[in-house]
Amino acid sequence: MNSTFFRHNFSILGRLFFPILFVCGFALGTARAEPPEPGDWIDHGQILSAGSAGAWDEHLHTLLSPMELIRLGDSLYLYYGGGTGLQGGDARWRKIGLATCDLSTDCTLRENWSKHPSNPIIDHRPNPDCWEEGAFSAGLFKDYDGTLVGYYTGLEDEGAGVHGGPICSDGVTGDGHLMTSSDGIVWNHDINEHVLDRQDSNLQGSGDELYVHDVWRPGGENSDYYVYYTAPGVFGDLNYAHGPTRTTVGQSSGTVLPGGEGWNLLNIVSDGSGNYFFLTQFSNQTGRQRTDVYEVFESEPTVLGSPIRTYGPFPYNHQETAYFYDRESDTWYMAYVDLPEQGPPASIRIATASGAGEQTRSLPPDDLRAE
Repeated sequence: MNSTFFRHNFSILGRLFFPILFVCGFALGTARAEPPEPGDWIDHGQILSAGSAGAWDEHLHTLLSPMELIRLGDSLYLYYGGGTGLQGGDARWRKIGLATCDLSTDCTLRENWSKHPSNPIIDHRPNPDCWEEGAFSAGLFKDYDGTLVGYYTGLEDEGAGVHGGPICSDGVTGDGHLMTSSDGIVWNHDINEHVLDRQDSNLQGSGDELYVHDVWRPGGENSDYYVYYTAPGVFGDLNYAHGPTRTTVGQSSGTVLPGGEGWNLLNIVSDGSGNYFFLTQFSNQTGRQRTDVYEVFESEPTVLGSPIRTYGPFPYNHQETAYFYDRESDTWYMAYVDLPEQGPPASIRIATASGAGEQTRSLPPDDLRAE
């Protein structure tokens, strides 16, 4: 997909997989970096290729990735998932890795991105011989004390070691696990501790697989942690769970949006004055994705109005999408999996758009809607 096609046709592509963007903490008429218009995005091409045969990231698809794009210090950190080999069309032994780019260089160029030598940084395999196990999705943010706090979905074989049952079965379960880090590279996590337990009746959609998308702490350092997830499964409702500490986020739960199609990725992006959530959706009818952008407020972190932007539907090869806004350079980033229908393995590409800058705008809702 060349940049000319991307820039001039992106806004008329329709509806697709779905990222949702939540915009919080802004009132009309205040300075803010508004989400780009659909036609503002410029695709710069591939920044990350799949690993070699047998590598942990030999395949970059069949999981919810890229998971998060953030800035730490003077570098961009891209958290992405990968798997070794394919079985039944799905990547095996899925894990989470990290790629970085020094912002003193041009992060739209592939040569300036490096996979971290410590990869994979999250490996979730309670039963290492069961190929379907692994880390399937994740979301993270920088907490008020400087700690990076995240949650990921750990898939576990539902038959392994159960009272003489099969070593590995054809089914998996999915629970939410806490992950913390001081540097974004070394992460503390416990594969046996289910912070969000799929069997917890307090959780909306409990019962089977639970897929974590992102985490947010609206309202300051004394506020609750909010974790957004889909359950049961990818095609379940988009739900939330919250609680006062990192390990008690399941105390209360509810639904943000009903299911029906596939909720793929939710990114919560802060511009320093407010917060945006990007939600990616998959359409069963078209097999394509789109991103919807919503405005919400910190006082109501689970209430959505109508979308203020819609990106897509994207071409078929444009799969899961992560978003980030760099306030210092006033630049929006979009990283997504490029999955050709035929030909080379999946890769990760990047697109950018200039921000609105420190402008004051007061626009009626109709002026903010995508065409």
